[in-house]
Order: sequence, then C-alpha cells, then structure tokens
Amino acid sequence: MKWMFLVLLSVLMLGVPEARGQRDGKAYTAGYLVAGPALSAEDNAALELFERRGVWRLKPILLDTMRAGLPKADVYWSHVPDSAALALWENNPRHLDLLREEYLSGKSFLFTDLAALFPHRMGRNRLRRKCRCGDQE
Repeated sequence: MKWMFLVLLSVLMLGVPEARGQRDGKAYTAGYLVAGPALSAEDNAALELFERRGVWRLKPILLDTMRAGLPKADVYWSHVPDSAALALWENNPRHLDLLREEYLSGKSFLFTDLAALFPHRMGRNRLRRKCRCGDQE
C-alpha cells in the first residue's frame, strides 16, 4: 500500500512545476490533514518529499488538537491510505463536520485515496462513491 501512496505523490509532484506557484516564485501552502494523534510514516514521507521540492510547503494539521477552524493554507489535503486511517476519521465525526464547515466557507480541498469518500459523507456529493483500493471496498 505504501508504494501506491508514493506513486500517487510522485504523479502529483510531476504536475507541480507547471503550477502557478512555480511561475510567479511563490511557494503555496498545503494544509496536510491528519485525523490521528501523530503523523504516520507515510505522512512523514510526504512532508519530506514536498520539503525537498520547495514549490509547495506542506503544513501538517493534527485535527485531534484543533479547537477552532483550520489554520490558513492555500489548499487542504487529506490522504487516507487504508481502513486503519479511515477508522481514525470515522471514530471522530467532528473532523468531517469541521471539513464541511470549512468547505462551505470557501476553502479548497484535495481528497486522495479513501478520502475521496469524504465529499459524500460531508453531504456535498449526492452520489456515493465506490472505492476499491487497498483493504477497503
């Protein structure tokens, strides 16, 4: 499963040099949303890769420690690689409530892997998506 995440991350990084941030010299900030109490090995790999490239700053946001809205970022990214990570989200419905509120206030989100199910669970997508990746159907 880890290789799938790294492949996805590599594809994302290939598109970054064409991003507006590269052309005008500004490094954009992506708030990397984490539902658990700490960063996983995959989370740390993503942070390290983005830091080396320098176009996007990846700022980890531990939702378990949030008291109010999300800190400022240009986009918020949620990557849920497997059912264990998904369980961290499902065990705290307040996390999806927060994402719904922030989305409705106009913030931008990127949902990858099992996090692609979140728009439906947030009530923002009428159709329920099926995800056949990793250990989750």
